Amino acid sequence: MAYNAFQKLKDNISAIRIALQWDKKSRISSTDIATLQNYSGFGGIKAVLYPPTTQEDWVKLGASDNDLRLLPGIRELHELMQNHLDEKQYKEAVQSVKNSVLTAFFTPNIVPRTLYNVLNEQGIRPKRIYEPSAGSGVFISKAEKAFPQLEQITAVEKDRLTGLVLSALNSGLSIKVKTHIAGLEETPITDNGQYDLIVSNIPFGNFPVYDEAFTNKELTGKIHNYFFAKGLDKIADGGLMAYITTDAFLNSPSNRAAREYLFDRADFISLSVMPDNLMKETGNTEAPNHLLILQKNGNKAGLTNEENELLNTVQQENEFGQFHLNRFIHRHPELVIGDELKSGRNQYGHANQSVWQHGDINGIEEKLATTIREGIRERFGENLFLHAQMKTSVHEPEPQKQILSYLPMPESKTVSVPVQLGLFDTAPAENISRAMDYLNDLDKSVIQKQTVRLISTVKTSDNPAHESIVLLTAKQEKTNRYLYKLYSNVKEVQFSANWMNASVLGNELAALAGQLQQYAHAYIYEGDKSLEQALGLTSGLQSIQANPELKPFYKDGTLVVHQNQVGILNNVDVEFKQSAFQPLQRQGDLAFFQSYTGLRDSYLELYAKELSGINLDEKERISLNQRYDNFVAQYGFLNSPANNKRIINDLAFGFTILSSLERKESSQFVKADILVQSVAWQQERFITDNPLDALARSLNEKGRVDLSYMEMATGLTEKELISRLGNHIYLNPLSDTWETTDKYLSGNVVEKLQQAEELLKNNPENPQYQRSLEAIKKVQPENIPFELLDFNLGERWIPNRFYERFANQLFEQDTSINYFSSLDTFKVNTYGHNAKIDREYAVTPKSGRTTYGYTMLEHALENTTPFFTYEVTGPDDKPIRVPDNEAIQLAHQKIENIRNGFTDWLRELPDSDKKRLESLYNQTFNCYVLREYDGSHQRFPGLDKKSLGIEELYTSQKNAAWRILQNRGALIDHEVGLGKTLTMIIAATEMKRLGIVHKPLILALKANVNQITETYHKAYPLARILAPGENDFTPTKRLRLFHEIKNNNWDCIILTHDQFGKIPQSPEIQKEIFQAELDNVERDLETLKDLGGEISKRMLKGLEIRKNNLEGQLKGVLKNIEEKKDAGINFREMGIDHLFVDEAHKFKNLTFTTRHNRVAGLGNMEGSQKALNMLFAVRTLQERFNADLCVTFLSGTPISNSLTEMYLLF
Repeated sequence: MAYNAFQKLKDNISAIRIALQWDKKSRISSTDIATLQNYSGFGGIKAVLYPPTTQEDWVKLGASDNDLRLLPGIRELHELMQNHLDEKQYKEAVQSVKNSVLTAFFTPNIVPRTLYNVLNEQGIRPKRIYEPSAGSGVFISKAEKAFPQLEQITAVEKDRLTGLVLSALNSGLSIKVKTHIAGLEETPITDNGQYDLIVSNIPFGNFPVYDEAFTNKELTGKIHNYFFAKGLDKIADGGLMAYITTDAFLNSPSNRAAREYLFDRADFISLSVMPDNLMKETGNTEAPNHLLILQKNGNKAGLTNEENELLNTVQQENEFGQFHLNRFIHRHPELVIGDELKSGRNQYGHANQSVWQHGDINGIEEKLATTIREGIRERFGENLFLHAQMKTSVHEPEPQKQILSYLPMPESKTVSVPVQLGLFDTAPAENISRAMDYLNDLDKSVIQKQTVRLISTVKTSDNPAHESIVLLTAKQEKTNRYLYKLYSNVKEVQFSANWMNASVLGNELAALAGQLQQYAHAYIYEGDKSLEQALGLTSGLQSIQANPELKPFYKDGTLVVHQNQVGILNNVDVEFKQSAFQPLQRQGDLAFFQSYTGLRDSYLELYAKELSGINLDEKERISLNQRYDNFVAQYGFLNSPANNKRIINDLAFGFTILSSLERKESSQFVKADILVQSVAWQQERFITDNPLDALARSLNEKGRVDLSYMEMATGLTEKELISRLGNHIYLNPLSDTWETTDKYLSGNVVEKLQQAEELLKNNPENPQYQRSLEAIKKVQPENIPFELLDFNLGERWIPNRFYERFANQLFEQDTSINYFSSLDTFKVNTYGHNAKIDREYAVTPKSGRTTYGYTMLEHALENTTPFFTYEVTGPDDKPIRVPDNEAIQLAHQKIENIRNGFTDWLRELPDSDKKRLESLYNQTFNCYVLREYDGSHQRFPGLDKKSLGIEELYTSQKNAAWRILQNRGALIDHEVGLGKTLTMIIAATEMKRLGIVHKPLILALKANVNQITETYHKAYPLARILAPGENDFTPTKRLRLFHEIKNNNWDCIILTHDQFGKIPQSPEIQKEIFQAELDNVERDLETLKDLGGEISKRMLKGLEIRKNNLEGQLKGVLKNIEEKKDAGINFREMGIDHLFVDEAHKFKNLTFTTRHNRVAGLGNMEGSQKALNMLFAVRTLQERFNADLCVTFLSGTPISNSLTEMYLLF
């Protein structure tokens, strides 16, 4: 049956409607289940890439007749999403649908049905299944029916809408199902090693995936390679992997490294070369694919002959060209599942060996079953699989625990070079030498082997000479940052082969702690004592399944009191209300820990409400304060040595509580502000007797001059306010609203004058209109004549008709020119050819492909030059391409001739045309007056001028402060010596005094921080300032400092640029910015759709791939930032509401995109981590206040190298 896009879209909409309306509590009816099961994604419906507009728009975009049949359905889909999702969710859902076009090709039922039948037949009955790309859940629903003994299924689906459908479907299953609507790279590490079967139709494509657990780009550079590597981590040793994957995984030489990684860690079981049309009916796609089945084996001695063949490829050729075929497939044609094998092309148009199944796709069942069955009989390790099931099954702990099986340790090797310890190196030389014994060739390609250290060893008391678990650390080869790797010398515990950063290590150690407690051993720990607690290595402890009351914020490592025992929660699953409770080795202090946990939970609940903006009943704060007072009365301060020692047992929150509820003043600990007052920004009624203060507050609160608001703030009447504000405000005749003088007498003053004169004709008696007219007349700019204008071909303000007239004369041919504003691109079309187009203004490079005159004009309009290359024979007789400099230079000369010809042509225009251009220029550009801020009225209460040694502030300082107060930020580009430091200080204080901000933060160079702090104390002696020194920002102290910032009301905080870089940023903001960057890429190319036809469709799909690539790159930059930071609290949670950035040019190198290349001085397009981190912080504040700016940049050189810096700054 052929793929029916119209019916599939209709089925999808019906399923999505049910999923969106499902309340997640009620049970879904069997009728709705059937509807949901008809969902098949949008992989075969490329029309979803078009917007929900009109038929005319779609025709322009190149839509076919078949596409146009889907237009009503696409509109219905968008309307459905808009009705059930907010604006942000709707935008994410639309983007998710577009992304799914690349990968959403759903699996026909025949595949899981046949696979599961053979597994059952061979006595292989999985208990815990993982589906990493679940789609609508065909592998899940069939598994429930095939394996009655199933204990749990975990399903992962990245597409939002598909994930909602999947969740609704899974809710109707009789077994426990956990659904992650996220990418596989975002799934929790606690899933690792917990499953005996991973099965999926995985996505494929040459776009990368970012996962901090995998640093090898051979694995992450292509999504199908990543799914194999990540999938291995999810299954236990002995577990099965069954993937439908692109044929390129095995056939492409470029994927050899990924195949080596896979077969080094898993045994080959079975391979089926599936029909290209396997997913034609379900996904409208024809793509070569394989069903590959493997069995994880972490103790392989080496590769089999078959596996060595699977690593290699052979070159083949047919009438369509050359292609590569896997050597194993080449030698085993019986693996082909289909009734025709022929020469063909793949979905990209490249030559390949095509496999086809004619008629019903279900006809492959018998051959597929035979191939899978024979592979299992020949290669399946039954005992290994049973071991995986024993490791992953969920049982109540038995009284008799198992014993670990010891494996041989690496032999000690002779170190070929002397080990030289650094001055501060604490690891003994023998530990460094022993660490080298664990390294393999892959390790040595990732880390600097001379830096490797063995930092921790876990042994058992019954075999103390055996290194059961070993932890190494070393510096990464490229970044010079420390990474970590765990090695196991026991059969039952296996780790990923990847090196990891500190945050991933913490999760791995938590999982390892739970694993070790499952075995009947007392453990001996040697090494870094700071890691011993994380491993929970204490002899004779029992870990029991328990279900104490799980609060939403509980996580692994949380200390609780359960059944009169004090212990730690592990394997916390709040969703399923499950956890493991591990009693502390030393019991006692029960009353202490009951008091502590009550205090902790009260604080965490209160702060969560403050952070989310929920209206807080102050009785909760009073209760929290009382709990704290009672605790201190009975046990002393939280941070006393005795209490600190006990509280730190709370691995999850102990340090947070110690640093959140008390702050250190001098040598004493005192109560934090959050116990007695809100530390979150709150709207308060503003009262003042100064109309100018009311004006500043009105501009910030309302964004305008709001006389009603100012009446309430001052108690004055509107008439009194207008009189007392005098020349600080003017009435704009057009909007009939009041504006500040600097606003009204700036901007497009020519247009404002015209409007004022017109309105005054109808209202000649209005004195305020007359007053505004007289004021606007005085600031009119002088007209610039045509002769003084500097024209350049391609300037966007010049009407297109002038360019077409020039082109007609240039080519002596009718020519049309279209300008696409969203892409900032010109398209030139000529209606015929002649010598001007084909020769005089054309260039034929050595490659032989002529660039004609109309293309050269496009380059001239865009001020670019074509780049030509040609092929030569390089080293090893391989062809390479080199620049055709002669053709490039010739093109440059001809483009310059065109550009110069345009300016000559303009001089010959009739006077009427010249006058028209002159008028257009002056009306467009020479009509603006720069806004000037007058802050002379400000009095700065509390400013101690005497201590500062000044009689008065500079006028520039007052004006800058007034500008910052009005706009909640500014760029202050004062030169050295004009007092930027004091400008920051007075602006921060005034913003705080007027209630515009609550907790400002000043950032400065390390060399300037002490001077700024000293000046602040002189200027405002009573100000409450936090200015940590260098010693206060060590890794062990700065997390406490972050909590002191969060939980106390400071007048100002002063940090260095580097200290600021250590503050983690909000993950939500980071995600939004990544999406905004991706949106920019889409907007840059959007207008190309207007070209129509197949070109447009290819570009649309190429755009989605480019966006995926950019997403991986941006996340990689983010990862580099995060490695430098502390976890547990981020910038958004600290309550900071304004940034003053001194020497702001240090943050100017932000990432950007441009179509211009090979242009000197553009700067680094990838940008700096420092600038990206600043962007995250600024966007956090802008989102919080729904306002522009929220930051004040101060620099004497805001733009120093390139105009790119101006674009990035604004």
